[in-house]
Amino acid sequence: MSYEFLAREEVELAKWRKKICSPGFNLKFSDVFAQKGFKWCGGKFFQIQRTVVVPYSASYILPAADYKDVVISNVDGGLKLYPDAEGKIYEILVGFKPGNYHTILYIPPGKYFLALGASTMFPDVADAEKKYLGAIIPDDSPADDPAVKLWAIKDYDGFTLRFVVLDGVGFEKVVAQFYIAKHQLVELKEAPQVYTEIKFHEEISGIW
Repeated sequence: MSYEFLAREEVELAKWRKKICSPGFNLKFSDVFAQKGFKWCGGKFFQIQRTVVVPYSASYILPAADYKDVVISNVDGGLKLYPDAEGKIYEILVGFKPGNYHTILYIPPGKYFLALGASTMFPDVADAEKKYLGAIIPDDSPADDPAVKLWAIKDYDGFTLRFVVLDGVGFEKVVAQFYIAKHQLVELKEAPQVYTEIKFHEEISGIW
């Protein structure tokens, strides 16, 4: 899938290095990728040929009851953590340093990723209760053992991290720790028996 939140039991068994795919792993992109214009990968199988992990961190000082949107894609003003060519996929683990804040995920920018079935149940930073809906607190995904995983290819919609600082502090330092596994892919002509499927984010996001 294009987003994964690892179960707590799995997190306790492995540190971040063991959560990243390695050369020899097989991937399949769902057919929706082709429908969305990613014909080079949609509906196809690939094997990871080589992998390099690049750590990166981003920090911001924000006032109480405020928020900041950070796009991690290669758009102007983004963190530019996406691949710049076809035939590659970046597997991105995201963790957070302790603090009085939480994070809400959007993709594309401005469109919430996690919501519930009722039409009114979506994250809203202006609402005292719904600002916690879909919220990821630092304890959920610690910087040294992240549980949030994102997948990105060239020109994919930009994942946005909305950092929301809570009341009760003057200012808060928000720190996001990234581990970006750069994977070079080779296409497989036949379907392997074992593989991980990468879903387009619209297949699993939003209200349903």
